[in-house]
Amino acid sequence: LRHQHWSLVMESVVPSDRGNYTCLVENRFGSIHYSYLLDVLERSPHRPILQAGLPANTTALVGSDVEFFCKVYSDAQPHIQWL
Repeated sequence: LRHQHWSLVMESVVPSDRGNYTCLVENRFGSIHYSYLLDVLERSPHRPILQAGLPANTTALVGSDVEFFCKVYSDAQPHIQWL
C-alpha cells in the first residue's frame, strides 16, 4: 500500500483487500470526501486461450521467409511448443 501524492496504489490485491476506501481532502475552507468500493474477483484457472485470428494459414513462394504467430492468454505460465 503506497500513497503517491494524489493516489493510493495497491499492488497484488487479494480478496481481503475488498472494501471501501475513502479519499478525504481538507483545507481551511472545508472538506470533501469520496468513497471507492473495491471488489477483488478470484479468477478460476482455465486452459490457455489463443488470440482470435491466430494462428492463421499462410501461403508462401519458394525461397521466401515465413513467420507464424501464436499469441496466448493464460493465467499460468504457458509452455509453447512448435511441432
